[in-house]
Amino acid sequence: DAQLLIEAGRMEMAINALEELLGAYPECAKAHFELGNLYWYLDEPAKALDLYRTSIKLDPQNMAYNKKLADLYYTQLGNVGEALVHYRKIIEMCPDDIKTLMIVGNLNIVEKRFDRAADYYQN
Repeated sequence: DAQLLIEAGRMEMAINALEELLGAYPECAKAHFELGNLYWYLDEPAKALDLYRTSIKLDPQNMAYNKKLADLYYTQLGNVGEALVHYRKIIEMCPDDIKTLMIVGNLNIVEKRFDRAADYYQN
């Protein structure tokens, strides 16, 4: 139901549906993640951050959850260090993820860690 509400652009109703779902199933990582996506969309990064952290706590090996959290840290919160932690976790799970390797290389350039950046680019 929440997905249909999102597709229809009824974000507040989708939030209510996901919050109801989490009331009944607080261990549902996907519901935390999707609710976090809605809050990011609504420009509420602090709420999104908490929900993404919870989704990862419940399903730590989910690459999509880690990627979204890393993206939030970098693009919304400007926290390169925390973003790198999660991007590196993605690389540990999938060492051939070229896009993430490039992102980590770029963020190391931002941090003026040129040798590390070169390692990621070479990988």
